[in-house]
Amino acid sequence: MQQQIDPLIWSVLQPGEQVRWWDRPGPNAQVSNNTWKRLLIQSLIGGICGAILLPLCIFYLSHPRPSLPFLLGAFVIGALFFPIITFGRLGRSSHRSISRDAALRKALPYTRYAITDRRVLMVTQMPGQRSGIMSFQPHELAPIKRIDQGGGWGDLSFGGRRGRFANISSVEYVEQMLRSFR
Repeated sequence: MQQQIDPLIWSVLQPGEQVRWWDRPGPNAQVSNNTWKRLLIQSLIGGICGAILLPLCIFYLSHPRPSLPFLLGAFVIGALFFPIITFGRLGRSSHRSISRDAALRKALPYTRYAITDRRVLMVTQMPGQRSGIMSFQPHELAPIKRIDQGGGWGDLSFGGRRGRFANISSVEYVEQMLRSFR
């Protein structure tokens, strides 16, 4: 079996480390889950804090005895700036998210996954670049979550949001390996 292991995996193994399983992302691998709802909620919260609370605090702190017109003025200023701050935050966040997803999508064909007797590996080597290695020790794998895509294919996420095996075959078998590894 050792002749069948991808050379990229071989290049990152430690002395004496044995490979239990390895694979690469299958066809139709996806890199993004559900970012728009999360981005919208973060932008709304940031918009409320930035556009309503900040002017309110400034007016309240700048006047020793704030009156109702000053408080109403703070809310009007906040209401005027709310769309600007909210959509600005949403635009910046979505741009970063889209850029990150595009980079991950581009890297998928050059990515390999492995489970050894010591750790879990995600190795990416783009042409002309050094290998990027993400290594997870057994205590870093929780929580493990499987998403079935049918026909034995699926995604496995582990280690919070950091680790993910995208569109691998025999996903249930690999999930059991990860769970027994801990």
